[in-house]
Amino acid sequence: DVHAVWHRNNPTNDVVYSRWSAGLWTPMVVVSDDPDSDVSANAAIDVDGQGTVHIVWQDTGDIAGSGTDFDVYYRTLTNGIFGPIVVVTDHRADGASLHPDVAVDDDGVVHFVWQDNTTLFGSGTDFDIWYRSLDDFFGFSGYRLISDHAADGSSEQPQLAVDRGASLTYVAWLDSGD
Repeated sequence: DVHAVWHRNNPTNDVVYSRWSAGLWTPMVVVSDDPDSDVSANAAIDVDGQGTVHIVWQDTGDIAGSGTDFDVYYRTLTNGIFGPIVVVTDHRADGASLHPDVAVDDDGVVHFVWQDNTTLFGSGTDFDIWYRSLDDFFGFSGYRLISDHAADGSSEQPQLAVDRGASLTYVAWLDSGD
């Protein structure tokens, strides 16, 4: 099977999902189904060893009181049933969380990265790369700042990968800092 997510801006700005199976694409399903959202975009996807689909995207919806700035949201699809939309980043209008990526390791830990211009931890208003993880036992980890150039350049468009055999997490990004 091939799983796909993408941003559909006609007639609404939604993230949609479909799967190629037995030579056919399944009907598109809206993942970002918040009626208060203006823009859902930049979706990423991973499928774990049990077949659960993990989807992240950036959105301006005010889900769970997160405000109308761009935040990162997460949702799973297990056996054809979507889980609830979960807020990954919420800085209460302090910065935009953009270009998320997701990967799941062999232990079922879900890893997230994104670019953000929040001023958390004194990181300045340039774009930096942030990391967070989620597991069934501990829930969400704290926010971890991966790159910080103290306003001398931006770090953008992170990509995430896990080495499932070695339980290692890798992050790469574009960078304009010194």
